[in-house]
Amino acid sequence: TDYLDPVSKDNFFTYFQQSLQGKTIQAEEKIMLHNESNFTWLQISFIAHYAENGKLIGVSIGATAIDAKRKMEQLQAKYLQSLDELAWNSSHILRAPVANMMGILQLLQETNIALDDTERAQFLKHLSSEVKRVDTVIKDMVAKARKDLEN
Repeated sequence: TDYLDPVSKDNFFTYFQQSLQGKTIQAEEKIMLHNESNFTWLQISFIAHYAENGKLIGVSIGATAIDAKRKMEQLQAKYLQSLDELAWNSSHILRAPVANMMGILQLLQETNIALDDTERAQFLKHLSSEVKRVDTVIKDMVAKARKDLEN
């Protein structure tokens, strides 16, 4: 216990006392080891062992470093959040300009409506504007996703 920070030491003794009462403890703890400035994640187990007569022999304590596991879980959580944002953006932010482009194209292809050159040019200008808007949204989404994953 000399190597544990005060909070981790308190948790250690709590788990130890619970194991003395016959409870098996499995916990994941963020612990600052002695003389270090960084925390490390450990999976800790406390298991009471008994003799054949039922008398407590002792408690085994196991600790496994799980920093890599925790970092992977955090990366997966960020990845899932980015996917959720991408799905939302796709269905909301991208949908409007795509719907506008589809409407403009439908009007330009309509044979029942006579469009003069000025009107046709105006529709093409709007279509071009919507294409640029979609391009900007996609670039922003990709840049944000990359930034989120790098952090």
